[in-house]
Amino acid sequence: MESSISNYFPMQRESNQTGHPLKLATSFFPMTITSESKAFFKYSVDFIPELPGDSTKLRLKIWRKSRTLVETQLGHTFFNNTTCYSQRNVPDPIEIKTESIDGEVYTIIIKWTNLVKHNSNEALPLYKRFFSTLVRRINFNPIRRAFFDSKAAKTVENVEVWPGFNSTINIYQEKVLLNMDITYKVFRQDTALSVINKLRQTYSNPNEFMAEAQEVFRNCVVLARYSNDKTYIIDSVDFEKSPLESFTVKSKEVVENVKFLDYYQKKYGKTIGTTDQPLLVSLSKKRGSEEKEKIFLIPELCYMTGLTDEMRANFNMMKQMAAITKGDANQKMQECTSKISLFLKNEKCKQDIETWGLTISEKPTTLTGRKLDAGSVLMHKSGNNNRHSFQLEGADDIDRKIQAEMYSQPPLNKWAVFSTARDRETTENVFLKTLLEQVAGSFKYHIQPPLKVFVKSQNLRDWEEEIRKNLGNAQDVTAVVLIIPGSKGKGNLYNDLKRLFCVQYQIPTQVILTSTLNKRK
Repeated sequence: MESSISNYFPMQRESNQTGHPLKLATSFFPMTITSESKAFFKYSVDFIPELPGDSTKLRLKIWRKSRTLVETQLGHTFFNNTTCYSQRNVPDPIEIKTESIDGEVYTIIIKWTNLVKHNSNEALPLYKRFFSTLVRRINFNPIRRAFFDSKAAKTVENVEVWPGFNSTINIYQEKVLLNMDITYKVFRQDTALSVINKLRQTYSNPNEFMAEAQEVFRNCVVLARYSNDKTYIIDSVDFEKSPLESFTVKSKEVVENVKFLDYYQKKYGKTIGTTDQPLLVSLSKKRGSEEKEKIFLIPELCYMTGLTDEMRANFNMMKQMAAITKGDANQKMQECTSKISLFLKNEKCKQDIETWGLTISEKPTTLTGRKLDAGSVLMHKSGNNNRHSFQLEGADDIDRKIQAEMYSQPPLNKWAVFSTARDRETTENVFLKTLLEQVAGSFKYHIQPPLKVFVKSQNLRDWEEEIRKNLGNAQDVTAVVLIIPGSKGKGNLYNDLKRLFCVQYQIPTQVILTSTLNKRK
């Protein structure tokens, strides 16, 4: 029996004809090559005397010294240690003699190797380097992978909201597209020192205080206004050091030991008032190296970022924040195009666009999609055995409509709640009381009182011991709720407990932060 080729390759699905068509604009902007060649040309680069392949710094130094001579023949180039790319096609070998560099005169030999299509994977690094150059020109503040505009900041109740963007460049359907993702960063008026002082008042035990401070500041972003609004990602808090500590400063040929106190006064004109505060530690990569160096920061001079729990509970403040950060589709598209316009209108960027022979379109990529009918949600059965339902289309009160008996509700007969002994009152009087007396009644849900276990600390070993003791042989436990201290996105306890239950117990878990319960919402 002969087999058809269609048995091996799935047939293309027919386009969906339900609902109605919509024209959609995306946040993807085409990047194009403007030169006549419409391609890049790759060249090998060799040096005489010969240099080993790992001598990256020396190769780059020689290339920079000779760049003017190279570009008279190749135009603008992109150098990559042993190769370079240009939009000029020069098939004949090029030899360039350098000036004396570290007592040695070198000859650079450049040979044509192959054509690189403008929309190939090999060309992607060229587009990425080009866009990085444009971003540097507009002087946005880099924070992790995003860039923020401090000059366009808006103020909401004593906090600043900086607009910014994330970006990626990739090939989609043979087109090189720049994806712009609008994002925002919140900068507060309180300093890192004020946060440390609050923690010291909260925790009387010095070890608990230092452990919580490390937890709060790990991966936290702080703002140093004294240094042109530069931001730093904090790795740890060094309680062994203070502003009275000395460090080595190298200036030209002079090497001296200076106290942090005197350094900030002399360089930035900043007087440090609290001399017994710890120092924040930020790890930064050295330029041209994978090694990381420690940068010590003064908490008193660093401003905090992000929203606190008190701010999130402030309805009016959140409403004002939403008006800035959660615009509709038209506003989001306008923000994206305004960022592209910023590059295209900047005088330095214009020069780079002309030099590189690349540009970005202000018009986003569009496509045709379909809006499907929303349908309806089926809920519980009524007395006549018909199910309650409601239409999703145009339903503005979905949250209220689903607060009723669900389609099916398996009873929760045997389950457990774990929390720290410190959070016992919150667990019993906020979580369990609300769940058993109010929520279960609203949903007509059958829930038996759980097994309650209170762990003596937030140490993982204590949690593991209590979990093993109470759930070691409990095969019929339906679910476990873990109420843990800490803030969202901070600490390892959440991940460690989730991993423990997935690997050893295979019981569904729900982790809840005590800070969430204390909002009483």
